[in-house]
Amino acid sequence: MQRATILLLALLIVISVLVSFSPKDSQLVFEATNSSSLIKVHIIDYDSQGVQWDADVQKATVLESKGEIMLRGVKIHYPLRSFTVEAEEGIYSLKDHRLALKGRIRGQSNGLDIYADRVRYEPKEKALYAYGRLRIKGKGFTITADEGVIRDSNTLMVRGNVRTIFDNI
Repeated sequence: MQRATILLLALLIVISVLVSFSPKDSQLVFEATNSSSLIKVHIIDYDSQGVQWDADVQKATVLESKGEIMLRGVKIHYPLRSFTVEAEEGIYSLKDHRLALKGRIRGQSNGLDIYADRVRYEPKEKALYAYGRLRIKGKGFTITADEGVIRDSNTLMVRGNVRTIFDNI
């Protein structure tokens, strides 16, 4: 019992470093599942090079046994890429900082709207992957594909059933 209390306290301290929230807009809720939930939180993921991404989340639930945070109502900004993505839900790993999102994915970058079924961020690769019904809408064109990836640059590579549709040709 004492070990579980210490573990919970240590996890909450780690989360408080990763998650900042405004007392006016947020509240801490303890659920019957022994998990902790934060409402209206701001999460910042950073490494030695600085902020990799930051997120506004409607609800974040700590899954203690898995070392993960379950996210609901997510809006993430990748400042190095000028890229923003929104999703209904996701999972953030406290251990390796991986992020997986699903549900009505909508991204925006440099005048493009990007839609997909799922998105996954791999911090070791600094790569953002998009899967399932990928659609990129720009001024005068639409590209569809099965999947895509953005690596170190702002270049989106797509593959699998790639189609390009030009408007007004």
